[in-house]
Amino acid sequence: MHRLLATLQARGYATQDSRTGRYAAGIRCFELGSLWASRLDLRAVAAPHAARLNELSGETVHLAVYDHGDVVYIDKIESCHPVVAKSQVGGRCPASCVATGRALLAYQPRAEIEEVLGGPLPAHSPQSITRPAELGALLDQVRRDGYAVNHGGYREGVGGVAAPVRDYTGTVVASLGLCIRALRDWTVEAAAAISAELGGPATPVRAG
Repeated sequence: MHRLLATLQARGYATQDSRTGRYAAGIRCFELGSLWASRLDLRAVAAPHAARLNELSGETVHLAVYDHGDVVYIDKIESCHPVVAKSQVGGRCPASCVATGRALLAYQPRAEIEEVLGGPLPAHSPQSITRPAELGALLDQVRRDGYAVNHGGYREGVGGVAAPVRDYTGTVVASLGLCIRALRDWTVEAAAAISAELGGPATPVRAG
């Protein structure tokens, strides 16, 4: 137990009172809590826009964040259709394989993108992109277009479209996506509306 506490203390997750010897939560716990709280705020801001997109499309809508090469779903509104793509809040999948992930990966720092491209890139279906040059070109296209698409890259027969969500600094903090490319414009507009409420740009940002 002492070794565990010493490790937590060294990494900032615990502090020790020099007088009493008692341990307490460290600043890193506060930082993690603040990060999670910001994501909860993100969910609250995104909720009405995601609900509207779900109402317009009838399709499953995902709100996602990026985590070390993966996309993690932090909220979801289920499709009204009897057959839906399987996913769950808290679930994750490779960012390179899905539209929500590509819409996030494209805006990561160059070092992070290079690490993912240095890969191996996972193959979950015959449509998965496994060549670094192809994925790099696709991410360039995402930045030019301001949205990402997927045609069965994770599951055959399941496609999607997603757009980045930006905060007040212009940083991409999440992505909003659903499962049909024909509804691209609604998806992009909903993501831009969430960005605007977070203090970000009210119109989609496209690379020149």
